[in-house]
Amino acid sequence: MSSRRVYPIKIKLNGLEVEEVIIDPHYELKHSKVINDELILELVSLMNGKFYEPSAIKGDFKYFVADPLYL
Repeated sequence: MSSRRVYPIKIKLNGLEVEEVIIDPHYELKHSKVINDELILELVSLMNGKFYEPSAIKGDFKYFVADPLYL
């Protein structure tokens, strides 16, 4: 399994400027057939301008869960 990957991004989440997304490759173990970094970045972009409560906070990292709706 590869190491974490960092991607630049410019979105506003919970009123804060977010400048990077860190993707941990743990998802590749079970879900690599249905998701990849590109899709994760697309889903993160959909969070722009929205407000979410973090589902977990560990040190300096905040983890968010969102259920996207595709029509």
